[in-house]
Amino acid sequence: EKTLAQYELEREKERALADLRESEERFRGIIESTHDYYWVLEFKEPNDFSKALIIRGSHGLGVPCDANLDRRTVDEVKPFHANWSWESLEENCKKVFATGQVISDIPTALVNANGTEEYFQSELFPLKKEGKIVGVQGLSADITERKRFEEKNKRFSEELKRSNRDLENFAFTASHDLQEPLRKVIAFGDLLKKSGSNLDEQQKKYVERMQNATRRMQNFTQDLLNYSKVASTKAQSFETVDLGQ
Repeated sequence: EKTLAQYELEREKERALADLRESEERFRGIIESTHDYYWVLEFKEPNDFSKALIIRGSHGLGVPCDANLDRRTVDEVKPFHANWSWESLEENCKKVFATGQVISDIPTALVNANGTEEYFQSELFPLKKEGKIVGVQGLSADITERKRFEEKNKRFSEELKRSNRDLENFAFTASHDLQEPLRKVIAFGDLLKKSGSNLDEQQKKYVERMQNATRRMQNFTQDLLNYSKVASTKAQSFETVDLGQ
C-alpha cells in the first residue's frame, strides 16, 4: 500500500507535468504566432552538417509543404531544394553548435521550380540536453512580401534619382541656353543707349524697361537652376533669408 507521502509525491509530479504541458503549449503558441517555422537539427557527429538529423520543422528548411521529411538527415532533404541557402545555413549552424551563441537575422533564400523566389529570416539557438549542446534550433519568418516591397522601393528610389538627374541636366542646359540670348538683349540695349543722340527720352525709357525685364528673366532662369539642385550634392547650403524683401 502507498503511504500518504507517496500519494503527495505522485500528485506533485502530476501538477508538475501539467504545468510543463501548459508552459509548452504557451511556448508553441508564441512561436506559431510570431514565426512561420520552428525547426530543430540534431548533430550526430560534431561539425558534420550533412548528417545532422532534422527532428522537426523540415518545411522551415525549404521542404515543400506536401512532403514531410522530419527525422531525415540534411543530405536527404537537400535534393528537394538544391537552390535553398544551404551554405549560409550550414556555416551559421556550425557556429552556433561550436560556440553556443545565438545568431539573429540570418537571411536565406529559396528559388522554387517555377522560378519564383521566397525569402526567410532566421534566428538560431543552441539545442541542449543535460547542459550539453547536441544541435541547433531555429525560428524562421517568411519575409518574402517585405523583401519584394524593399526591392520595389529600391527600384523606385533609383528611378527617382535618375529622373532628378535628368531634370537637373535639363534645367542646367535650359538655363545656359536662355542666358545667352538674354545677355545679348541687355548688351544691345546698352549700345542703343550709348548712341544717345539717335534716341529720344521715351525711346530710352523703352530700352530701360526692356533691359529690366530681361534681367528679371535672367534671375528667374538662375533661380530655376538653383531649385533643381536643391536635392543634389551640388546644392548650396541653406541660409536665412528676409522674406520681406
